[in-house]
Amino acid sequence: MGQFKFEKCMDIEGLYTIEPKIFSDERGYNLETYNYKDFKEAKFKYNS
Repeated sequence: MGQFKFEKCMDIEGLYTIEPKIFSDERGYNLETYNYKDFKEAKFKYNS
């Protein structure tokens, strides 16, 4: 998967920790909070 690390929580079934990749330099940092392709590859769905 691309810019995210998906980690299953062992204590609570169905709960995941999602950690984005952070890009930084001397000006500061930037990160992507959601990417449809990455979440689809990880088989995550957003229900509103």
